[in-house]
Amino acid sequence: MRSSNLKMLIVLPHLACGGTERTAAELANFIVKKGGDVTLILMYKREKFYRINHNVNIVEPNCSKNQQYIRL
Repeated sequence: MRSSNLKMLIVLPHLACGGTERTAAELANFIVKKGGDVTLILMYKREKFYRINHNVNIVEPNCSKNQQYIRL
């Protein structure tokens, strides 16, 4: 499968410093660089430790973890 056909959704609590967050950031950037479509859904609004390509769609709440949880 070519990366340009790939669509990926990644769900994480946040993009603060951590191994899972780093792996997700690198994977998202790689797939987008190869022409894929990536969306990151973050459960909490926190400062992002890793750089994310501007073509990655990031969905996050307008509040921090201490203020409110996401309700589905």
